[in-house]
Amino acid sequence: MPPITIFSDFSCPFSYVTEVALRRRAAAGGLEIRYRAFEIYPAPARPIAPAEEPGWDERVRPLARELGVDLRAPGFRPRTRKAHEAYRFAVERGVGDGMRRAIFRAYWGEERDIGRIDVLGELIARLDVDPEDLRIALDIDRFHDEVVGDEEIAARLRVRATPTVFIGTGRDARIHVGALGPAALDEALASR
Repeated sequence: MPPITIFSDFSCPFSYVTEVALRRRAAAGGLEIRYRAFEIYPAPARPIAPAEEPGWDERVRPLARELGVDLRAPGFRPRTRKAHEAYRFAVERGVGDGMRRAIFRAYWGEERDIGRIDVLGELIARLDVDPEDLRIALDIDRFHDEVVGDEEIAARLRVRATPTVFIGTGRDARIHVGALGPAALDEALASR
């Protein structure tokens, strides 16, 4: 099975359901997932709250239900740079997948501000990692360059929206933009 590279953002509901579908497929075996950061509202752009975006709920809610994902429409959208950096920190500590799930759940299920270092510290503590270590890493922007590097790769690949999924690598990679539920994911993988 070819590797899967996904450019996603924690504040994107389509990224959330697609990542859940990918993780479930990976748990069945034979699927390698590479996560890349892509802020949909980098500073200084004004983030638009999901509750203010017309139609997103109707397009993503059926997939969320199918996957058993708790999905609310928060009245705010946080900056996600620090959340992406916190994920990189978690990978280094061996709890990357747990942190990704925790960040998505915190925002979409609990309506927490995942752009706040204290909130990210609470999430990493639930994974038995010292939150003070994360706070220090985020305060000194230890993983900033890695996140910016992902965004530079996205720019070179002309990624414009989340999620953008590359199935395979190089010129032979198939590209899918938008939410992938279980059936669409199986179809995309089968047509590879």
